[in-house]
Amino acid sequence: VAVAVMLVVTLATNSTAGLLGDLDIYRGAVNTALAGQDLYSYTYVHPRVHGLGFTYPPISGLVLRPITMVPFDTAELLWLVANALASLAFLVGVARHLPQRPRWKPTVPILVAICMLTTPVWLSLRLGQINAVLALAVLADVMVIRKRWAGALIGLCGAIKLTPMYAVLY
Repeated sequence: VAVAVMLVVTLATNSTAGLLGDLDIYRGAVNTALAGQDLYSYTYVHPRVHGLGFTYPPISGLVLRPITMVPFDTAELLWLVANALASLAFLVGVARHLPQRPRWKPTVPILVAICMLTTPVWLSLRLGQINAVLALAVLADVMVIRKRWAGALIGLCGAIKLTPMYAVLY
């Protein structure tokens, strides 16, 4: 229910400035590179938000290539749903690993609903960022992956966006 509400609110918002703007940047930069120009030469232009460009490592352009292969409306819907589901899966994964306390027994749905309304989750969905997918991959690496492959997903995420490399310190 929380995910559905977030999707409806995000799509029905009155202010569309910057709505899924990062997705626009990803698509524009990758298309610029496919046209033979520098990946980093693309500049996002919007009536209220402009001057932003692609800031991720070059390999992320290859990873993001599939979102340029579908019409923009389809990419928007798929991106928003994928990010909402990744946010949900991440929050459920974290909530399930909380220590149980005798007097305070939070339920996963309540924690997820509350977290879906927080600024980091809401803003990531609204801007169309890749953060939720990367956070889920880092969580899976830390909590699920066996020793032999430990760190592989964190390394992949770090190749896409440098921020997940902080998980190496963990």
